[in-house]
Formats: sequence, C-alpha cells, structure tokens
Amino acid sequence: MRSPRTAIVTLSISVLVAACAGGVPTGDPATVVRQALQLVEQRQFDDIAALACEERRDEIAGDFGLGQALPEGLPPGFDAQAFAAAFTIKTDDLEVSETSRTGDAATVHVKGTMTVTVDKQRLVDLIRDSGLPVDEAILGPIIDGIGEQLADGIPLDQDVDVIDEDGAWKIC
Repeated sequence: MRSPRTAIVTLSISVLVAACAGGVPTGDPATVVRQALQLVEQRQFDDIAALACEERRDEIAGDFGLGQALPEGLPPGFDAQAFAAAFTIKTDDLEVSETSRTGDAATVHVKGTMTVTVDKQRLVDLIRDSGLPVDEAILGPIIDGIGEQLADGIPLDQDVDVIDEDGAWKIC
C-alpha cells in the first residue's frame, strides 16, 4: 500500500509535468466556445474572461456581457448582477463545430438561435430603484417591445477565432 506522502509526491510530479508540457493545448476549440455560451446562459458573465485570450480579454468579456447590449453600457446606479437577473438567455438548435485548425489557431462555427426573455417587473423595479427619472407608463411598453424583439430569437451563424495560449484554447 502506498503511503500518503508517496501519493502526494506522485500527484505533485504529475501536475508539474502536465503544467510544463508545452505544445498540446488542453481541451479543444469547440469546447471553449460551448463553455462561453453556457456561461452566458448561466449569467456568469465575469467568468467568460477566463476563456478569452490575453490580448482581447476585456473586449471579448464585454461582447458576451449584457452591458454591451446597451449603447453606453449600464447606466450609473445599475447593479450588473441585478440587471442580468432580469433576463433569461437560452440557445436552441445550437451547433458548435471546429471548421479549421492550423498550428495554434482554430476556427469554430456557431449556428443556432439565442432567445432572451425579459422579466418586465424585475426590470421596471430595477430602473425605478436606480433613481433614474422614468415614467413607468412609458417604460412598460418600451420593455414589452424589447422583450418581443428578443423573444423572437437572435440567429447565430458566425465563426469564432480560437488560439492556443500557454497550453489552453482561448477565444480570440
């Protein structure tokens, strides 16, 4: 029977060897893109940055975040988590596939439909609580219109660039 110390040393060596092994990135490009889409559905926008390449991390995290849907980002006084909680995001008929790979760069194609459902009351409450001067009689129909547009579905049909950065595939 192995001693606990031997097991710890063996595990440590395995981790070090895996960390130092270069050339072969972990996972695959399509998986990274799927993970990013899952994080969007789960409203874990802050975690998307970890899946982006260093050079474009802020830009990519912003592209996946709800704040980007607004021309000037979130207004002052808005809590990003509370704002995100007012929306439910789903992807339907999603196809994510690697279409090409050359060395440390790959292209992943994403096709499907993204639907966004707006919790009208939650959004109205958030806007009212933020202190913005808004007439709720006007706000209701505006939110309804936005909700109808988003609920129809946003077609997804695009290529996503992915690179091997320090042994892991990253959206770039």
